[in-house]
Amino acid sequence: MAKKIIGKADVAIAGLVQRLNLNDWLYQGRDYLQADDTCPFCQQPTITANFRNQLEEYFDEAFANDTNYVKSLTEEYDRLTAELNDILEEIETDEKENADAKLDVVKFSASLKTLISQLNTNKALLSSKIKEASRSIELQSSLVEFDGVKTQIASANSQITKHNALVANYTKEKSLLISQIWKFLIEDYRTKIEVFKRKKAGIQTGIDRLIGERDALVQKYKNLEEEIREKNKNVTSVQLSVDEINRTLKSFGFTNFEIVPSKSEKNQYQIQREDGSIAHTTLSEGEITFITFLYFLQLCKGSTSAETITQERILVIDDPISSLDSNVLFVVSTLLKEIIKQIKVGTGNIRQIILLTHNVYFHKEASFINGREIRNGDTHFWILRRNKTERQYSLSDRIIR
Repeated sequence: MAKKIIGKADVAIAGLVQRLNLNDWLYQGRDYLQADDTCPFCQQPTITANFRNQLEEYFDEAFANDTNYVKSLTEEYDRLTAELNDILEEIETDEKENADAKLDVVKFSASLKTLISQLNTNKALLSSKIKEASRSIELQSSLVEFDGVKTQIASANSQITKHNALVANYTKEKSLLISQIWKFLIEDYRTKIEVFKRKKAGIQTGIDRLIGERDALVQKYKNLEEEIREKNKNVTSVQLSVDEINRTLKSFGFTNFEIVPSKSEKNQYQIQREDGSIAHTTLSEGEITFITFLYFLQLCKGSTSAETITQERILVIDDPISSLDSNVLFVVSTLLKEIIKQIKVGTGNIRQIILLTHNVYFHKEASFINGREIRNGDTHFWILRRNKTERQYSLSDRIIR
């Protein structure tokens, strides 16, 4: 492109053409020559055969080859830059519409705009070289601008590669990220963690010591309580009954009073409220009946004399739920069912129980048999009716359960 393409120097008109710098003007003017001898510019008959021969000799084959070569280079440059421009503009358009684009579209567009401007400048220079072959031109390098575009694309591709590697190894990368987060937290809070661990160790030591002391005291309390119970058995039978009745009261939710040994009379006990006051004047009829029933059960299990403690017994209980509410009725039926179970398996000194009641609900509660248990054939149910005319009692047919 720096070469000045001119005609043959040893032709007669060469000196004039080169002196007046008419090389390009004359070359372009050849296209306007007609078949006759009229000059297309001055309209005079000056275009002789000799002049035509000199033009042909001046613009010889070497001139034609050089100009054709410039044209072919220009066409190739135009084709390649057009392809490059299409590719880069397509990338720009696609990435602008891509919400997850890794390409910095703003920087890419700026670099692309500069590159296209530089390419257009060179295209203009090449076009002028074709028109004026004698001109010496120098194309401006586009490497800097093109490197800027390539850098933006390379950066985006690098980010895409990292992203794809992350997706391909999701489980491994997730575990790595979690471990790095914990490492960061540990390093960042190491001092606070160490202080916390020391405090925790000290507090835990104190807790363990207190738990040990508590367990030792609880065990000591249990041992003393057991020792007291054993000694009470040897001293009197009242305390054993008191403990059993109180245990039954508490287990069924009666916490507003309890049985305590009498302070004034030996082997006797009394009913006491939570505040320490004696409750025999403030008990309801139902409470009196319930406590009396509990005492009766203790008496059935034991005796008022040492000689009769081991005797076998038959219990007859007539309507024990009089004046009792539904909750206590359930408790009484539960206690009686426990005695019935002991009779069936042959434990204790009670061999038979006869239970009388006119309360259907209590009858159902006391006689209920779990469907998963084997029914006992020794259990019988009867209805006792009064014959008002003869003032006699008779038993109805047996009720089969």
